[in-house]
Amino acid sequence: MILTIGMIMKNEERFLRDCLTAIKPILDNVDSELIIHDTGSTDNSIAIAKEFTDNVFEIEWRDDFGWARQQGFERAKGEWFFVLDSDEIFENVQDIVEFFNSGEYKNYGNATVYRKDIGTFENTNPKVFYKIIKLYKIIKHMKWQGKIHEQLLPYAEPIKILKTSALHYGYIEETISAKNKQEKYISQMLEVFYKNPDNYNAIYLLAVAMQDNPQIALQYAETALKLAKKAELADDYPHNLRVYSDSVKLNYVLLSQLGEYKKAVDVIKEYFALVPQQKLTEIAYILKLDESIFYEQQNNFVQSNKSAISAYNFKKLADNNQLLPHIGVIDQIDEIIFITQILKTFVSANLLADAIDWVDNFIEVPPTATVNYKIDKYICYANFAKYIFELNPKMLHDLPKTLQAKYNQNPQEYNYICNIIENVLNNGQ
Repeated sequence: MILTIGMIMKNEERFLRDCLTAIKPILDNVDSELIIHDTGSTDNSIAIAKEFTDNVFEIEWRDDFGWARQQGFERAKGEWFFVLDSDEIFENVQDIVEFFNSGEYKNYGNATVYRKDIGTFENTNPKVFYKIIKLYKIIKHMKWQGKIHEQLLPYAEPIKILKTSALHYGYIEETISAKNKQEKYISQMLEVFYKNPDNYNAIYLLAVAMQDNPQIALQYAETALKLAKKAELADDYPHNLRVYSDSVKLNYVLLSQLGEYKKAVDVIKEYFALVPQQKLTEIAYILKLDESIFYEQQNNFVQSNKSAISAYNFKKLADNNQLLPHIGVIDQIDEIIFITQILKTFVSANLLADAIDWVDNFIEVPPTATVNYKIDKYICYANFAKYIFELNPKMLHDLPKTLQAKYNQNPQEYNYICNIIENVLNNGQ
């Protein structure tokens, strides 16, 4: 058998039928099985599960997610294991079907899908999808570890990035809003931490859970950073866990919440100083973009501009698969966000000539999944003129004179750009 799909559940009738219906094409078209372990449902979950598989088992709940998942893992007959959550609904699984039926799976050690958490970022960014490992090649000594935020370790590389996406409903407001649930979670993580103070994952998750109190959270985050840096640079973790960069991001987020922008930059700078180029992941463009914003907060606009350009260059490398994949990184960030930051910092730093050189050498960006129009240098000029108008109107009046020398051999293009500038001057947009 090629694939085992494993799930644990308790009182999941709200989403369960939709969840299992969505993955039925895998069961119908791939040599596979579905194994479900119920930990004490009192609703209709077991009856629904039995509509899709005979492999439904009732087990006790030991307050240990790792142990519960291990029960299904030990029953698995497949070469690969697909971790399915009862509150996630896949939008299309054809890519998974083709991955196995084509034999491509033989070349990989694990595979990711894109997932969107409904109820967390939903109101602020409707495009937040991130990569998450859902499929694993079963290897020797592999086992579920951790009572909460459990992980299947060790796992093999390389990683396959599947196009499949899923909506995850585990964080809807009524699920996460209860204060006592958050307090219980923090209590559990503290217990793990006290038993094993060198457990990077427990300390990191503890800091994440305490983000509402950044001063306290930072104490744990700094400890996690030291352990994560040591572990990753010593190759003690699988590369695609990227524990160091995740901890870097958590630390500078907390520092920025406390207004410590210089320290936030120092954390990022140390990361790029220590991590070899060949080990950089696609999170590099997010770190550099945030670094640019932190420099901007310190009114260091020249350095902010350099970081923004660096972020854009890393983004292009990531889009061309020239950086290592990073599990959990937000994948859909429009190119225009990077371009906007670059243009704004050019203006703030009074780097008019440098800005024109950058825009003039700007490479056209073709349409992508996240940008449904083509960004070209004329759009750049329009945006550039708008930022100048907002931040330094006098500079905008000087822009045509600076452009004239550059475009003296191409008056038609010069006139076109001047018309863009004049339109901004007249309309303020």
